[in-house]
Amino acid sequence: EFLIQSDEKLDAEALKRAVYNSTCFTVSCGIGDNPMLAKIAAGLRKPNGVASLEGPGSEERLRQMPARVLPGLGRKALKVLKVAAGGGEDTDLNVGDVRRLSIAEMIRAGVREKDARLFFDLSRGFDKREVVDEGGEESTKKKSSVEQSFRRGTILTLQGAKEQTRDVANRLLKLMKEENSRIGAGRER
Repeated sequence: EFLIQSDEKLDAEALKRAVYNSTCFTVSCGIGDNPMLAKIAAGLRKPNGVASLEGPGSEERLRQMPARVLPGLGRKALKVLKVAAGGGEDTDLNVGDVRRLSIAEMIRAGVREKDARLFFDLSRGFDKREVVDEGGEESTKKKSSVEQSFRRGTILTLQGAKEQTRDVANRLLKLMKEENSRIGAGRER
């Protein structure tokens, strides 16, 4: 269970209420020691929940999760890592199994060095990558989303949360309008 006994939970609940009151959208909030852990945590309580992967016990919870929660770990790399970990392609692989592999073992199994170093760090909860909004151009999107990560202590008031929420909501509305106009233009052809 990912119970949060902290001010962060109260802040997240206030943020969820502010988003809903401003936009009628529900959101899931994740709290973590870095953006990757916060994103994984948010996925644990979808829709409209709050979860945490920080502090005591979070490392063990991450180890027990399926390896597929690690960003960038696709089907091909997962298949290779299963074999490197000593199992077959049908084996369930968790983050702890990936964590036990060295970078050299991953490379010998066929993972590119850059990816091996990334999976090595991610499986330990380290994510040094920058957060970017990936508003890609694929025409068959199944969802629209915008992301914004906040460092702890940067939003100190409910008013600050509302202002940031409005900004994210406006970016999402703009994205949805652009996608709708692109879809409409595609139908006219």
